Amino acid sequence: MRKLHVVVVPFSCRQGEFVSDTPLAAKSEEVGIATAKRIAYLFDGVCVLSVLVDAITGDASDVTELFRIGDAPDLDQIAAAA
Repeated sequence: MRKLHVVVVPFSCRQGEFVSDTPLAAKSEEVGIATAKRIAYLFDGVCVLSVLVDAITGDASDVTELFRIGDAPDLDQIAAAA
């Protein structure tokens, strides 16, 4: 059984580098996007990411960017930093 995980990741820019704040789990894509819009004024940028994870094997799909607001690293930069 695969489960969709949605994460809201806020970013600040410090000395020209993106720094992520504490990621926030969301119950759905819609909730994740609404959360990003609600907190966007607090950060330089916010991304909403999703991934499908198999609950039994732990296998995961590629990460998908659902939404972005403000200045935030692109998905390749996020993946490289992980």
